[in-house]
Formats: sequence, structure tokens, C-alpha cells
Amino acid sequence: MAKTLFTNPESHEKSWVRLADLMDGTFSLHARGVVYYTASGSATGGSVSCSGSVPLGSVYRLSRVTMHLSGSSTAVNAITSVTTLSGSAFDTPLSTVAMSGLSDYAYIPTNDLLFRGGDTVVFTYFNANKRTHGIEVVFEPVG
Repeated sequence: MAKTLFTNPESHEKSWVRLADLMDGTFSLHARGVVYYTASGSATGGSVSCSGSVPLGSVYRLSRVTMHLSGSSTAVNAITSVTTLSGSAFDTPLSTVAMSGLSDYAYIPTNDLLFRGGDTVVFTYFNANKRTHGIEVVFEPVG
């Protein structure tokens, strides 16, 4: 299986990671308690997403959700939302951005957004222009 060298942006530590884990958004790296979920892909079109779940028994703060595209987008929304353990009645959109003419997306909460174990932050984007993309969802521990 192909591997790629992943650099943790927080600690600058380098790790060899199976490429398949990066592609399907399942990789998480714990450095000083920080949890990273990443997804990347080539220019295939269709819906792309990255979701990050808070480890059970923990409380985490959402640090940021980012996406970079290899070129500008058309008028498609990038959406960050939360799916809670409390049930679908409590699921909430956090950010919706029209990506027309943009190649970068960043959602950085201005106030603390705390999540308990099992809550999931989901980022979705319809890649109509078939851009190569990289997505990251980052949580920091509380306490």
C-alpha cells in the first residue's frame, strides 16, 4: 500500500501514513491531545467530505475546518455542520459559504464550540469543477 509523509501542522512531527487512510478521511493524529481528521483527493468531481468525531469520554473544542482547491470553484456551497449524539433534532449547520470564484475555505469559530465524545463535525462540498482538494477538521482538548 502506498504511503505518504504527513506533517502535523501543530508539532511539525512527520509520520508515514497509508495513502488510503488519507483518501477516505479516516486518519487522525494525536499530538499534545490535538486530533486531526484529513481527506484529500484528485480531480474526480462529485461530492467530497471530511468528518471528525470527538473521542468518547472526552470534551473537545473545534479549532478549525479548512479546504484548499487546486483552482477556483463555481457557485457551490461549502457546508460545515455538527451531528450530535443527542439525536438529529440537535444537528446544526455551523457555516455555509458560497464558493463562487474561491479556492480556499476556512471556518474558525470566534467563540468556543465544545463537543462531547461521539459528536461529529462534517464538512461537505460538491466538487463540480473536479479540483484536487485537501480538507482538514481539527479539534483541541478542553482542560
